[in-house]
Amino acid sequence: MEFVISWTKQSNQDPTPDQRGWKKDRPRKYTDNQEEKILSIYHNLKDDPSSFFCGASAIANLWKRYYPLTLPPHLRYIGRVLKKHHLTEKIKKGKNKGASRYLLYPEYTILNTISQGSLLEIDFIGKKFIQGRTEPLNFLAFSLRGKRPLKYFTRVEEYTQEEVMEGL
Repeated sequence: MEFVISWTKQSNQDPTPDQRGWKKDRPRKYTDNQEEKILSIYHNLKDDPSSFFCGASAIANLWKRYYPLTLPPHLRYIGRVLKKHHLTEKIKKGKNKGASRYLLYPEYTILNTISQGSLLEIDFIGKKFIQGRTEPLNFLAFSLRGKRPLKYFTRVEEYTQEEVMEGL
């Protein structure tokens, strides 16, 4: 502990010299040659019509085939190289739209079989209680495509697929 205290109190403390042994903003472990190899494997995969995927894992697998004597770089480094050269695309997740995402009946059955493609929307209306009754009332609300899109309501016993099919 005394060594550390005496070392920090020395007057010749200059943190500016970089003694890492490699240049700033350059990888310590990988060389430009390896980066060029990664890019060449990527372009080979991209040009090959039989290859479906040209990401980091595919490049690592082909690295083993092309250069069996050297270890392949880490997948993270391969991904960083591809990103640096703008060869990656951001994956856009599609939005799931439609009532069947959160309701418990199949969309195809409702839209194509029961309503013959005329159903615009369908939803359950929460349990409604009447004073003096123990059982709640359940309603199904739906609207159809047409000249006058009206909202229809029907009473159902419970929230099930069978009740929806009977209600429509």
